[in-house]
Amino acid sequence: DCLGWDEARRKAEHLNAERLLNADFAGPVPNKTGAALRTACAADVKSVFDNIDVRHRGTLSREGIQAAAQELGFPLSDGELSQAMKEMDTTGNGEVTFPEFLVWWNSSEEGKTLQEKFTLGRSRGFQKTDG
Repeated sequence: DCLGWDEARRKAEHLNAERLLNADFAGPVPNKTGAALRTACAADVKSVFDNIDVRHRGTLSREGIQAAAQELGFPLSDGELSQAMKEMDTTGNGEVTFPEFLVWWNSSEEGKTLQEKFTLGRSRGFQKTDG
């Protein structure tokens, strides 16, 4: 009953409106680094990082990531662990800092499964055994 349009016309007008809005109003994405939502998301990722960083060194080692995955019930194969480290450790020094972890968390399509597992483990409150 929208302006007397039938279903096909309503859908067509809706698509036209979306195209117009996207073309005219979908400019560059603003930098929201200081926004509260972004901060909350970073805080959530920091909590996951801190749960894995059991030695409180501010870095994650290959062994610490493997131990956390094992404890959460999804042991990583050598290949999976190597891939995760390759994606996370952008400096190649064998340690993953929080900024590296945060970038990986927010950008890695390949790491989504691992991220979901770490998030699930965080919600279950896994015990800290290694770092």
